[in-house]
Amino acid sequence: MALVQRTINGTEYYTDNEVYYTFHQVKLATDTLWDFACMALGITKKTRFTSQETKDITDLAGIGPRYPTKFLLLENGNVIPIAYLANGSANLRPNDIILRPAIYPVAPAITAVVPPSVSTESVADRLKEIEHLHNMKLITDPEYGDKRAKIMAEL
Repeated sequence: MALVQRTINGTEYYTDNEVYYTFHQVKLATDTLWDFACMALGITKKTRFTSQETKDITDLAGIGPRYPTKFLLLENGNVIPIAYLANGSANLRPNDIILRPAIYPVAPAITAVVPPSVSTESVADRLKEIEHLHNMKLITDPEYGDKRAKIMAEL
C-alpha cells in the first residue's frame, strides 16, 4: 500500500496506517541531511554543537554510504533508502520528501485523568516497549535514556 499524508493531533505524517513517518521536503539542492537531522531533533543553532548533539545529529543524518542515514526517501508513494553519489553525499533533489519513522501517534483520549506516576502496565512491560522502539530506531539514544530514566524513577 502506498503511503498517504494524514494529520493526527496537529502533526502531519505519511502512513500506510501501520507505520508512521514524520517528513521534511527538500527545498534547495544545498539542503543536507545534517540540516534535516537538526530540525528533526529540535536543534536550532547552526554552530557550536555539544559533543552529544553532534553524535545525535550524525547518528540520524549518517556520514555517507558506509554509515548511512536513518532517513528514508518517499518515491512514488513508497519508502526507499536514500541513495548516495560517488562523492559520498546524499542524492537529494528539490521537492524530494525525506521520511523518519515515528512512534505511533495516539489520538487524544477523553477519559479520566490519571496521575503520571500511576501505570496500568508493569515496569518490565514498559521498559520492554521502549527498548523495542529503540531497537527499531524509532527513538534516539537520548530519547530512550530519558524514557527509561522516567520509568525507573517511578519505582
